[in-house]
Amino acid sequence: MAQDKFADAVPFLQRVVIIRPINAKTHHMLGQAFFAQRRYSDAANSFKNALDIESNNIQYRIDFQRALDANPDRARAYFEIGNSYFDLSNFAEALKYYREAVQLDERNPEYQARVRSAEITIQMQEIYRSPTQRDSYSAPTQIDSYRSPTRIEDYRNP
Repeated sequence: MAQDKFADAVPFLQRVVIIRPINAKTHHMLGQAFFAQRRYSDAANSFKNALDIESNNIQYRIDFQRALDANPDRARAYFEIGNSYFDLSNFAEALKYYREAVQLDERNPEYQARVRSAEITIQMQEIYRSPTQRDSYSAPTQIDSYRSPTRIEDYRNP
């Protein structure tokens, strides 16, 4: 009976999340409904969304960790959370979750590839943000061996 109530609550809560995406309590309630249905990966994502909105909420942090620990495919859950962060361009946070996924499932080439992708993206961000790197490179403005004609006479006498 309780399972049916949670099953009924999920579509309603998903609609509320669409309407009010920055409501941490709604994300948390959705996570609780998913958890009760043993949809641990979905629960972890919802709890993480709540935690992203209210990062100081200890209950959200506890429930997030509980959902990750309950998930029989914890590596996949960490990987999916990493993907969420990657999509939000939060590459450092994504890398943390990708590395956790690799620790749990070292043989998965998809997880390893995403770690490398996140690391490269972070390195590229560092290069473009670093003033010393940016100032040390100057794009060529002209090629010395080529003289651009500026007058009609220049076209006749190369």
